[in-house]
Amino acid sequence: MPIADELWRWILLLLSPLAIAGAGWLVQRIAGWMIFHPRNFMGIAWPLGWQGWLARTPEQCQQRAIQVLGGAARPLGQTFEYLAPQKWVVHAVQTLRPQLDTLIDSAVEANNSVVWENMPIALKNRFYERAHRQIPAVIDDIIEDIGDHSDTLIDLDFLFTESAKRNPQFPVELAEQVARPWLAASGWRFFLCLLAILIPVLGFFYLKQQWQVLAIGIYCGFGFALWARHRSLWGASANHPLSELQQARQTVCIQAMSGLVAAQLAKEVFTPRNWIASVIDGPKSRQTWLLTKKHVSRLIENMLIRTLAQMTIGANGYVELKSSLCGTVLTALRAPFEDERFNQAPTERIQALIEQKLHEMPANAFRPLLEPIQTAHTTLALLLAAPFAIGIALGLQRLLLGI
Repeated sequence: MPIADELWRWILLLLSPLAIAGAGWLVQRIAGWMIFHPRNFMGIAWPLGWQGWLARTPEQCQQRAIQVLGGAARPLGQTFEYLAPQKWVVHAVQTLRPQLDTLIDSAVEANNSVVWENMPIALKNRFYERAHRQIPAVIDDIIEDIGDHSDTLIDLDFLFTESAKRNPQFPVELAEQVARPWLAASGWRFFLCLLAILIPVLGFFYLKQQWQVLAIGIYCGFGFALWARHRSLWGASANHPLSELQQARQTVCIQAMSGLVAAQLAKEVFTPRNWIASVIDGPKSRQTWLLTKKHVSRLIENMLIRTLAQMTIGANGYVELKSSLCGTVLTALRAPFEDERFNQAPTERIQALIEQKLHEMPANAFRPLLEPIQTAHTTLALLLAAPFAIGIALGLQRLLLGI
């Protein structure tokens, strides 16, 4: 029995470094999960509960994403071309034409309801016929102007905010997609580094037979492995020249990240719905209104219609009518772009464009977005490592030494 017990102890001692290194790798993976999960607070109240480290500050995640990833959509005029604006015109005309008579009624009755109600039906039909003939060209010109002025009309903050309105967790989900390849990179190096440190630590522990020695050794080894893992990917500092191997690792991470991030941006941010919402409701909405008014005015700028309108409602009334019609058309223009299938149609084209641009960005361009994630990961991993090291040390002391 004593020989069997001694053999068992040596087997445990030899296998322990592998088991502890594997468990340590799992702990740092759990720390990575805790950065983003759970999305909402779970528990009674702090500290009897937990919410993902970055899930608590989605606004900051959004600002960093705009700062780093927004460049992948510029120039916005080029991105707009990938949204297939020709299909926008067809879709918008098909949606608006059946309700065009109602839109004209609404615009005229806003300030001149009595005159419009008493107008002969033949004259009303002149308004309607003119509008139906002109609406395809008017919508085409509006969409073309939106494309030509996208770099001034579109606000990236507004695009991301619109996405966050529909999906409040979108900024955190995007940050997680960015972080996933980088957190997974060099996992084997973390494991091997921790394993190499644990072998002498366990030998020293067996000689001293004190669990505190093992706990401190595991914790210090865990921290050193985290540092070595980070350095193997980024180098000693931001200004340190990288080896070819490190550059290759970064390239692999960028390629993996680009696909994940581009898919989410194409699906949730750079959509026709968000584009139109930014144009109509964004910070440059006044400029949009002026561009739209000159085109919408053509719906009623016929010699007979203009003369009739000025005779019945006056010159000022005619100007007000054009303004009212512009506002009515802009409001109605939102509806065609709420179609979910229409919004998802250009996703693959936009994804390919953004993915290509992200591939071309240097690794250091992503650091403002990655550094808070890496800091959170290191902090959480070291916090989890303390009870992990103590628990492992006490358990091994009992198994190996029977005390």
